[in-house]
Amino acid sequence: MIRLGVHFELLFTYDLPSNNAEVIGNLRALREMGALSMESLLEQSPMTTDVGQEIVRIQNEKGNEIVSEVKQDDEEHYREA
Repeated sequence: MIRLGVHFELLFTYDLPSNNAEVIGNLRALREMGALSMESLLEQSPMTTDVGQEIVRIQNEKGNEIVSEVKQDDEEHYREA
């Protein structure tokens, strides 16, 4: 008999059914109350797999919205002049 000194760890988790719509609704309510940060919301959301990447995407979208609003304001200003 040969022993290789291999060590295994097993982790058993329960896969409980959940109602994603209810979970997201609860997270949204907590966020609106100011009781939950955006990072915590993303960590708990069943729709998010990479919190860091999602935060970067949100920041990029907000930045693009601001740039878009500025461009629209500039275009309106030039039309009026």
